[in-house]
Amino acid sequence: MKKIIFTQYLPLTNQFEEYADYIENKQRAYAYKCGAEYALHTPDDIDNYDDLQLNKILLAEKYAQHFDRVLYLDFDVIPSKFATNVFEEIKGLCLYPTKPIPGMNEFNKLLDKQLMLASEGVIYNDIIFNTGVFHCDKESIEELKFSERLNECKELCPSFNNEVYISYIIEKYKCKHNILPMCWNYILDNFQEKPNEAGYFHHYHHKRFDLGLGGEI
Repeated sequence: MKKIIFTQYLPLTNQFEEYADYIENKQRAYAYKCGAEYALHTPDDIDNYDDLQLNKILLAEKYAQHFDRVLYLDFDVIPSKFATNVFEEIKGLCLYPTKPIPGMNEFNKLLDKQLMLASEGVIYNDIIFNTGVFHCDKESIEELKFSERLNECKELCPSFNNEVYISYIIEKYKCKHNILPMCWNYILDNFQEKPNEAGYFHHYHHKRFDLGLGGEI
């Protein structure tokens, strides 16, 4: 069985500069632990965050044609030393659902998704899927049809956001998916600043990578 873990990185801000090698080494070591290939993409034809976020979905579509199992990690995600083999724990299209509330940055994403679904006459829920960590395979990515449905999403919501679009597609077309347990996308922010044993993949939303030095694999 062919497996790959991939990520992408562009120095659009200086938040990663000091820790880029550290993060790559941690992700690469985890891939080796899982018996998976590892790929770090640094696309030179992209110069903005939105296109970078779109690119990870398009790359997953390509990888799913050649690998049995595909796992994406944002470049601010660092595997913990407690992380087991993720490929033995999850399958299919697998993402972590968030339920934003007013005052959270993600709440506007939820409103955009709900407006998109409402305009199509679809009853909506209060979930936005976080794409900082996601797993897919050929069957699930072909059911999702993200590229094919991208123009539809742009027409309904011109302000691009990959999480809004993928949540809309899953919900409208009832795409089969599995819930990624929180431990595999353990978000670190102002509410939970430091990594701990509850998280297998620590997702550094706040980019305070110094808080985890020495604590991962």
